[in-house]
Amino acid sequence: MDFQKQLEELVRKNILEYVSPELESLKTELELIKSNTSLTDSFELLSRTAAAKLLDINPNTLSIYVHQGLLKCIRTSDKGKMQFRKKDLLSYIESKVGGNQ
Repeated sequence: MDFQKQLEELVRKNILEYVSPELESLKTELELIKSNTSLTDSFELLSRTAAAKLLDINPNTLSIYVHQGLLKCIRTSDKGKMQFRKKDLLSYIESKVGGNQ
């Protein structure tokens, strides 16, 4: 095996050693959230601030995600106040955790 392939293998191994425990932690956290969410909670509407906090992102980033079509929001007033279904946000989190396997 040449030097570049050895280096690539070493980097890949180190990344996997770091990322795998993080992914497992996220999966466990997601399962806890899901198990503590009743049927009525899954249809709960969250404000933009609460939704951003759940996703651990800035509210402005959340607005960008909506604009890009990554997330759906419900406009609840003439002023365009954004609200988000908790169920949709949890599905988004699950897709991101599952997509990084």
